[in-house]
Amino acid sequence: MHTILIADDHPMFRAALQEALREVAPDARVLEAASEEQLTAIARQELSLTLALLDLAMPGSTGCSALHALRTTRPELPVLVISAQEHPSVVQQVYRAGAVGFVSKVASIETYAQAIRAVLAGSRWFKDAPGFAGQVDGAMAERVRLLSPPQQRVLALLAQGLLNKQIADHLGLAENTVKTHVAALLRKLGCRSRAQAAGLARWLSPVDASNAASNGTSVKGAT
Repeated sequence: MHTILIADDHPMFRAALQEALREVAPDARVLEAASEEQLTAIARQELSLTLALLDLAMPGSTGCSALHALRTTRPELPVLVISAQEHPSVVQQVYRAGAVGFVSKVASIETYAQAIRAVLAGSRWFKDAPGFAGQVDGAMAERVRLLSPPQQRVLALLAQGLLNKQIADHLGLAENTVKTHVAALLRKLGCRSRAQAAGLARWLSPVDASNAASNGTSVKGAT
């Protein structure tokens, strides 16, 4: 069961996010914070948190301070920013600070639900930021391009949901070698989990899985 934190100082907007959450994760345990101080306290106390929905403009916060505080307190926690401050420069700051997505406050509840569903599945969501999604795609595509060919093949098969042993069999590699590749590509892509890396791969489609299968024997033993 998910434990999700809604951090926003407007009760009506927190209620709107609750409605979106009911569509995506009806059994989720939902916590609420109305200030940066409350946000930080809950993040420290609630180790079971799986997602934070964060407004940038709360009492006690300036700029992206609430996001920075949350990322410092819980660096492994996915943060989806939902804000009225939708200038591309703000969204770029949000992205660089490590948020997994951005949704404008003027978006529909259906869009909130889509974004929440995506980030819970390990993907990123910047589709609600006009003129910025392409920049995010380009930055992440560049990270994928810098992966070694064996790491790209492993990433393509992660996107298909294969386990390490299945990937090893598919590519003709030792399972420990696959584990090494997975750890390396997670680090290079800035991903916290296999699910997030898989979601990123499905988004960018960096490597065709059939090519990975056909070229598997050529990378045996590669690191």
